[in-house]
Amino acid sequence: MMSPLGIDPADLLALHYLLSERHVTRAAKKLGVTQSSMSHRLAKLRSDLGDELLVQDGNQLVLTSRAESMADPLRDAVAAVRTALVPRAAFDAARAEFEATLALPDILTLLLPRLSASLSTEAPGLSLNVRSVPGDVSEFLSAGGRPLVVGPERFAGGATQVKRVGLLKFGVFFRKGHPLCREKLTVKRWLSYPHVVVSIQNPTSNVISTELEKRGLCRKVGLVVPGFLAGLLVAAESDFVMNAPLSMAKEVTKRLGLVARPMPLSLDPVQISLLWHGREQSDPAHSWLRARVHSFFAREFRTRSGAAGPD
Repeated sequence: MMSPLGIDPADLLALHYLLSERHVTRAAKKLGVTQSSMSHRLAKLRSDLGDELLVQDGNQLVLTSRAESMADPLRDAVAAVRTALVPRAAFDAARAEFEATLALPDILTLLLPRLSASLSTEAPGLSLNVRSVPGDVSEFLSAGGRPLVVGPERFAGGATQVKRVGLLKFGVFFRKGHPLCREKLTVKRWLSYPHVVVSIQNPTSNVISTELEKRGLCRKVGLVVPGFLAGLLVAAESDFVMNAPLSMAKEVTKRLGLVARPMPLSLDPVQISLLWHGREQSDPAHSWLRARVHSFFAREFRTRSGAAGPD
């Protein structure tokens, strides 16, 4: 591939050695080629650049004015390339100072105390910014800040890397004393009460709404909230029903006095995965963080009833 000047980039290193050594034989040794090969390169460079570059002055070669103007920039460029290509030192989480952003559903923030304690023990210099899963996951992952998402795998875009964490099985939640407590929870009875629905403005369809549409059914949406926790709070103080992950809502169920029941219709579990942009694949800090985050959540999913571990 030729440079915009019509010079083969491979010849630029030869030019650097010629200008720094001012000697064809020594430059050839630096480049690891024969003197004849270097002489041919010098001739080609003279032709390409329209300048003699090195001229004989007694027993030595001296730089032309054009060559003098190029010598320092070439030296700096070669040094910069070498620096860029130096292998990265092994990542030391215990000493590193770094930032990262983790997005996850609010229902999983109940696990943050343990996750944070685990990460800070290994990486005291980590500054972790936790936020809710955005509506546009692909855009979020394309931004800076070492972004990482724990969320539904269906949110993954084209450049998104995926590592499965586990499955979330949904159930129905309502307050103690709710009329639904009195008899078996059927689809008809479940749909007879207004639902609290979570929406994060993501273009992918809601799994429950999709299943109802397949069956020719619909539900009355009484309230739309940005997260599960807000919805469960409402369900605890009203006749609204809330559909949420069974295994991850246990703590909230106890605290709010909610009743949890299996879904009255067959619904496939939601695949939860770790999502990140492909450009972060080789970043040492990001690699370390996602390994720890994946291990933590995969373990939680395995140990909680109604959840399955990664494939």
